[in-house]
Amino acid sequence: MTAALSRYVVKRSTRAFRPWTDLWSRSGWLVQAHCTTGLARALDPFGRIAATGTTEECIAEAARHARPAGRRRAVVLLHGLGH
Repeated sequence: MTAALSRYVVKRSTRAFRPWTDLWSRSGWLVQAHCTTGLARALDPFGRIAATGTTEECIAEAARHARPAGRRRAVVLLHGLGH
């Protein structure tokens, strides 16, 4: 976990272009990857950056903290990155 980054809060609902794409989400935790660098980050339910690194590292960190899924079924939402 990257403690120095915990003071940065990421605003999730803006219409401006953001170079991050969502990869994984559970119980308010979100893992995103940068579209040009490939760097990944894990955001806690409050939008704070909890970890940075590879996609696998960030998913593992977020999964460690997120509550387990309560059901055997899931909804998968696919969306585009364009306007």
